[in-house]
Amino acid sequence: MDSLSLIYENCALFSDLYLRYPDITESLYKKFKWTDFTDVIKKSIQFCSESKDIFNSKNEHGKLLNLAMQELQLVPKNPNYQNPYRKVLPTSEQKTVKKT
Repeated sequence: MDSLSLIYENCALFSDLYLRYPDITESLYKKFKWTDFTDVIKKSIQFCSESKDIFNSKNEHGKLLNLAMQELQLVPKNPNYQNPYRKVLPTSEQKTVKKT
């Protein structure tokens, strides 16, 4: 039972960190090439998503997990999905300075 709770807790923690700091997390993945770690995380998130009693779409844990799954591209992204913590590059319109 302790192992199961550790999976749930760490999966929720990682999901929260990944959503809040996606640019940092992705740069670490690329830098250290954590392919084995990525597989473990994906399997853990998929395992947790099957636990409908804890991670359902009506509570905060389920919503967090669903957003993390979209961010990690484990499920198709909702057309309205946008991670508010991800840095967005300015468009060409935002780069131009208006002259008065």
